[in-house]
Amino acid sequence: MKPTDGIALAIRKELDAMQMYTQLARVSSDSGEKQTFLELAKMEKNHKTRLEDIYTNMAFPEVW
Repeated sequence: MKPTDGIALAIRKELDAMQMYTQLARVSSDSGEKQTFLELAKMEKNHKTRLEDIYTNMAFPEVW
């Protein structure tokens, strides 16, 4: 597997986790639990964004 393929896979995993936590927050009836899931979803979104930046830098080095 090429490094960019590995990063693309990691991006997909972060997206899946973000969607899972968002869904868990949506169905949770406990406000503390809901807030925890939303915070986890936000963290996963930040991870995804950082990985997307790394991917762009690796896949398109001519931009730099």
